[in-house]
Order: sequence, then C-alpha cells, then structure tokens
Amino acid sequence: MEGASVGGNVTVAVRVRPILKKEEGDVECVTGAQGGGRGCVEVTKPEIRVGTAVLPAQGQRWTFDHCFGAGDGNVAVFDTLGLPSVNHAFAGYHACILAYGQTGSGKTHTMEGSLTDPSQHGLILQLCSTLFAKAAEKKQATNSWDYQAEVTYVEIYNEKVRCLLQPKSSDPRIREHPVTGPYVDGATKCAVQSPDDIVKLLKRAGKTRATAATKLNDRSSRSHALFVVTFTQIEGCRDDTFEKESRITLVDLAGSERAAGTEVSTKEGSNINKSLATLGKVINVLSEREGVPHPAKPQYIPYRDSLLTWMLRESLGGNSKTSVLCTLSPGLQNYDQTISTLRFADRAKAVRTSPVINEDPSKKRIRLLVEEVELLKQQLLSQPERRASLAPSMSADEDANYDELPPSHRLKETEAVLQILKEEWSARVAQFTHIQRDQMESLTKSVEQQASLGNKLQEIVGSLQTKDASRSRRQSLELNKIREALEEVKLLVKNKSTAPSEGERKTRVRQSSAATTPREEETATQTPSSRADNDVDQKATEAAVEAPPTKEVAKEVPPVPAVDPPVPEFPAAVDQDYDPGEIVFKQKEVVGMGVPVALPRAA
Repeated sequence: MEGASVGGNVTVAVRVRPILKKEEGDVECVTGAQGGGRGCVEVTKPEIRVGTAVLPAQGQRWTFDHCFGAGDGNVAVFDTLGLPSVNHAFAGYHACILAYGQTGSGKTHTMEGSLTDPSQHGLILQLCSTLFAKAAEKKQATNSWDYQAEVTYVEIYNEKVRCLLQPKSSDPRIREHPVTGPYVDGATKCAVQSPDDIVKLLKRAGKTRATAATKLNDRSSRSHALFVVTFTQIEGCRDDTFEKESRITLVDLAGSERAAGTEVSTKEGSNINKSLATLGKVINVLSEREGVPHPAKPQYIPYRDSLLTWMLRESLGGNSKTSVLCTLSPGLQNYDQTISTLRFADRAKAVRTSPVINEDPSKKRIRLLVEEVELLKQQLLSQPERRASLAPSMSADEDANYDELPPSHRLKETEAVLQILKEEWSARVAQFTHIQRDQMESLTKSVEQQASLGNKLQEIVGSLQTKDASRSRRQSLELNKIREALEEVKLLVKNKSTAPSEGERKTRVRQSSAATTPREEETATQTPSSRADNDVDQKATEAAVEAPPTKEVAKEVPPVPAVDPPVPEFPAAVDQDYDPGEIVFKQKEVVGMGVPVALPRAA
C-alpha cells in the first residue's frame, strides 16, 4: 500500500467537564475554554495561606487547536474531530482519535457516551452512524462503488491484550505486519452495516471491560480500550476493481492517577501509570525529533516499552491523521493532574505524522492513467479548432452552440475523439512493446553470455584440478621409488659391515692347514685306541676351523665401521613446482664401501 504523503501536525483539543455535585464546594481553576474554536485555557490557583506565610496566586495560559467548555456536548466534539476523521477515511487515509486525561475527567463519556440518548451519543456511535450514512449515499449514487466495514474492540489490562467482543477466545497477541504495522492477532472481527450493530457490540463489550469504583469515579476504566473500524472501499466491476482500505482507531485511555487520591489497587495503578509514562516518553521524543531537521543519528523511540505505545506506533508517528483530545477536571483539588495533562497536550502539538493514501500501487497507476484519459477528453472537446477538424461538416453556429447540440451530433464527435485517442494510445503501446522486446532481447543475450562464461570457467577449473591430481600422483609414485632404493642401499651397507673380510678368510685357512700336517704323522705310529682319541681331537679341530672367528681373533683385525650413505635432498613440499621426471641420477661410490648409490641432483 502506498500513496501521496500529506504530512501534518497532530491536532490537539482540550475539553473541560462540568463541576460534579460532590465537587460543588470546590473552586474552579480552569477557565477561558471556548466552544470548539481555537482559544486559550487559563488555569489559575488562588493564594494559599500556610500559617503566617501567604503563597501568591499562580496563573498559566495554554493555547490549542480546539477548546471545549463545560457547556459543549458530544455533538460539538464530533463535528470538530469526528467528522474530519470520516472524510479522511473516505479519502483512503488512516485516522485516530486518542482521549487522554485524569481519571474521572470524562474520557469514556466522550468516546462512548449514552447508547440510548441521541444527544449524548459518544464519538464511536456518531462516527459509525455518519460513516454508514455517507457510504449508503455514495453507493446509491454510484453503481460501481461498494464498501465493507469490520470492527475489532480490544483492551490492554495489566499489560495483557484481551478481546472485548469474545472474551473466551484464545489470548490475542500483538504482531507486526511489514506494511501496515502492528495489529492484534486473534482478535474477533465483526462485520457491521448499521448503527444498531455498533450498539450491540458496545453493550457486549461494556459487560466485559475492566472497571472499578474509585474515590473520583464510581465506574472508572481500569484498562486502555481500542475500538478499530476497518473501512474498505471497492470501486469498479468484476476483475477491474480498485480498493482503498482505511482504519479509524478510537482510543479510550485509562486515567492517570495517584494511589493516594484514588484508592486503587497498587498493581492496576502501577501498570496504568507505566503505560502512560511510556506514552509520555514517546511523545517527548517525537516532539524533540521534529525540532531537529537533520539529526546526526536517528533517535531511539521507546515504542516497545509498552503494549499501548507499540499498538499505537503508526497513529503516533506514522501513517495516520491523528487527533488528541485531553479532558480536564475543573476542580482545584485536581490542579496538579490538570497541569500534567496540559503539559502532555502542549508537547503533542509538535508531533508530526506522515499519512498516505492506502491503495495498491498497480491499481493506483491504472487509476491515474484513466484520470489522464478523461482529462485529455475534456481538453480536446474544449478546443473549437479540434472539434472542427474532427467534424468539418459543423457550421460556425453549431460549433458556438456545441453544448446545445443534439445528443447524436455530440455522440459522433465523442466517437471521433475516442478513435483518435485509441490510435494515439495504440501507437504508445506499440512503442512501449517494441522497447520492452528490445530490452528483453538484450537481457537474454547478456544472460547467455554470462552462462557461457560460467561454463568456460568451470571447464578451466576442472582441467586445472585434473592436472593437479595427476601431478600429485606422479610425484607420490616417484617418491615411493626413491624411498625403496634408499632402503635397499641401507640393507646392503648393513650386510657388508657384518661379513668377514678377505684377509680374515686367508689367515683362518693357513692356520688350519698348518695344524693338520703333524697330526697325520702321529696317527701312523699310534695304537687303535689312541688313534680313536686323535680322530676325536681332529674333528674338534675341524669344527673349530669351520666356526666363525672368536672375539679374540676379531680384535686382531678390526672390522670396517659402517658408514651411512648420504641422504639425498628432496624438495621441501610436493605442492611446489617440482617434477620428479626432471631429476637426473648419477653414480657415486660410498667412501670405504665400493657400493654404488643413486643420488638425485638438480638438472
């Protein structure tokens, strides 16, 4: 929903109720209120004697948009505040009337009034009656126009939302719509078509609303009540329809009070004062914000600190035409509360809202085009030379008295004008279609080019990934081969260090041959028994020759110490630009071993 913004300040009015019977002995401190017009409210406080001290009289003057005195009834209040709200609703704007004041100052009487006495009807009943009457007149005058009206009535009691039209329903909650703002989810909506429906709903709600008797009021409202009328206008026929949806919110706040002066429950009074204090903070921030045209940073507005301010967010500083009605008690005993209410009203004068016509943007464009066509028709028909070109057979007298011509002649001219307009609009539509087709073709080409570039990039990335994978496999295979070659070299070096040398073998053979010759001579002269002993000794000697050298013999010829081959230097990391295929091997003999070792070197 959107529309042309028509910003403006909040309308502030003040109403002073008459003196009650129980206040007849009290002194009036509020004077100067005029009937509905712009005027001043004077609040005076006479001098007070405290012992020997004398406090001088005090006087203050306040100026507002509208002031209502004790002699002004609800009809005067409706004519000043309610009737403009009805007109705003027909124009497509949201509207809100908020009643604020001390407990017992006449807020509920102003909003609801008497349901039986027509002269004492409140704003709710008068506003709905006027809305239905105007809607019926417009519907009778225009066949292609219709409307729908729905009502919701909720209260905020002890910081909880309750539906007054159906109290036994599930607990409603305040949620936020991205376009229309906060709303009550779960509240009952009732379709209404006449003032009698409104009276029935008000009677039903009056039985369930939280009220209590206090020192200042026998039937004081203990909750904030919100009466919302959703008014939808439907213009057109069949599928070609235009809709405007507007809301009228009528708020009856609980009275600001002091526990010592009203004798109320501490919990109820604290919750009421908490929400009203938050409302005052919001009004202060909004009024100060309007004084700074271009703030350095947006100022925080504490809407969410209370359910009341969160529900009234759009009405206080958003999309709404809002009016604030502050009710005053004229008695001197309520002087402090009266001054507090007037300060609140004075701050509210500086608050600005940004109302817009609530309609569908696409429907709005179509409506503007239709209005432009009608304007062009009128311009063409108002030009005599244009009519002469359209109907050359008309004489000068007929052209001068065009409005007095028979309907058949005027119908022919109108058909000719419509034909020209049709041709012009057809040319415009064709031109627009051609431009749109060119734009679509260029857009399609750009999309195809982007798709082809994306495919090429994917192919390049895939090929690079494949090359990297194959290179990694080759590198791992070459490294495994080098590791196996090193293991074989180490094994050969180890075996070479443990085997006996050639000199050790020759020495052992020489010793064994020298020991065998004398034994053969002794064997020829010995007896068979001694010969058997010699055979045993000979076998033992042969076994000793065949056995490996003892530790004492090994000390005479020290073994060659084992020398580890130099470890070839490999690249630091595989992921660098290193190709095992470029390695060139050369033969290098390990010192003292005579074993060829394959060592890599850079090409």
